[in-house]
Amino acid sequence: MLLLSNYGETLILLLNRIHTVILTALAAVFLLGSASLLSAAEIVVVKSSAIKPYNDALEGFKSTCRCTVHELNLPEAGKKNIQGLISRIKPDGVLAIGMDALSSVAKIENPPIFYTMVTEYGSEVSMDIKNISGVSMDILPETYLNNMASLFPDTKRIGLIYNRQNTGKFVTEALAISRSKGFEIVAREVSNSGEVPAVIESLKGEIDMFWMLPDITVVTPQTIDAILLFSFQNKVPVFSFSSKYVKMGALASLSADAFGLGAQTGELIAKKLNNGAHENPVHTHPQKVFLSINRKVAEKFGLPHISEMSRKADEVY
Repeated sequence: MLLLSNYGETLILLLNRIHTVILTALAAVFLLGSASLLSAAEIVVVKSSAIKPYNDALEGFKSTCRCTVHELNLPEAGKKNIQGLISRIKPDGVLAIGMDALSSVAKIENPPIFYTMVTEYGSEVSMDIKNISGVSMDILPETYLNNMASLFPDTKRIGLIYNRQNTGKFVTEALAISRSKGFEIVAREVSNSGEVPAVIESLKGEIDMFWMLPDITVVTPQTIDAILLFSFQNKVPVFSFSSKYVKMGALASLSADAFGLGAQTGELIAKKLNNGAHENPVHTHPQKVFLSINRKVAEKFGLPHISEMSRKADEVY
């Protein structure tokens, strides 16, 4: 009886090991199949230009997609030729980096189109097209307001200037949620950049902070001086969308990292190609944002909690 018992236990152990080996082998086959499907995918990448942010986004994309990549630089290939070049390559997907690149490929019906380093607000390309998906540069209004509330608890009135055609949707969303975040937004609309200096002066005494939006009508080389001069003369800090302006004298900014956007887009493309869900567009926003603080400006304005702000920042100038 003892021998039979030992034999039974040995048999059970052997069967369990065989079961484990089979499951491991099946998992390996599945993973190899998924990896081969992904690595076999060919993606044409069209860059609006060869500037560093677009190159960084491309490197981020390559780090996660693991696809075969064909690079096309739009100025060299030419907008008129780009669709013909893509049709000859016959890729599994097209990635447009930058708005010019997206505009040049948006009418392609097959294969699916993806984008990054693009803003959806005021975009000349409709995001309702069923075969276009991607990761925009746009940071949601709620993300901005949450950071402002955390960093500047004493701020109550936020001013902004916008062009309805560019950032009207963004401002509408911000107004809808501002009260729940404890803010009053004082919004001024302009139709051209020449109006900005006078309009920002009209905000004197009306606001505690100026929110610089990524609006191409409002933010120009000519208007930046007027915005920063207003800030220093009236001790009204500027919260911006780019660390470039923090270096110039804005107090803080939230921005998206180009490499991170590219990596996030690569993950999106890999998922959609593996699932075959090309006709269900996905439009997402940056998963990670970077906070930049100008400590010297904070000290100049006598703002409290400077040390705490600096600890929360990803970059301090």
